[in-house]
Amino acid sequence: MHGNQRDVASRAASQGHPSELRRTRGQHRFPMQITCVIGTRPEAIKLSPVVHALRRPGSPFRASIVSSGQHRDEVAAILAELDLYPDETLDDCRGQSLTNMTAALIANLGRSDAIADADMVLVQGDTTSALVGGLVAFHHGIPVAHLEAGLRSGIPDVPFPEEAHRKVLAMLATVTSSRVSVK
Repeated sequence: MHGNQRDVASRAASQGHPSELRRTRGQHRFPMQITCVIGTRPEAIKLSPVVHALRRPGSPFRASIVSSGQHRDEVAAILAELDLYPDETLDDCRGQSLTNMTAALIANLGRSDAIADADMVLVQGDTTSALVGGLVAFHHGIPVAHLEAGLRSGIPDVPFPEEAHRKVLAMLATVTSSRVSVK
């Protein structure tokens, strides 16, 4: 580390910066704890094979599911059909304005024990739940994996708000994937 980097790291540690509070990069518990944030029916459908793969016997991972409450009832129904059940189900925030829903998701996901205990947080797509799940993980100093990161229009509000969500998540994510194949 150069002198300036050491100073920044030292200041971050003294201020309780989340990146200094997490385990040293590359050192994880085994099995590694992956927390999946699911807020919509499409997220549940697309992440279900990933969660099942993470939970296979002998896997070096433990997977937990946080249902964010964005589409609470629809997510519960489809997860049950897919033989998956949330480890945490947060307050329903459907029917709120985008701003109020985002604020509610930040508050609710910010209190999630499953996120706070994760070694990595997994989000999918460009929903408000994905954005906020990534943001809260970032605030905790937890790496973010963003699946189905999507194509870019290059225009921040086309489509709205999904394009902006994808761009912000791209900045926050440690791992991104445009699509995933699970065998």
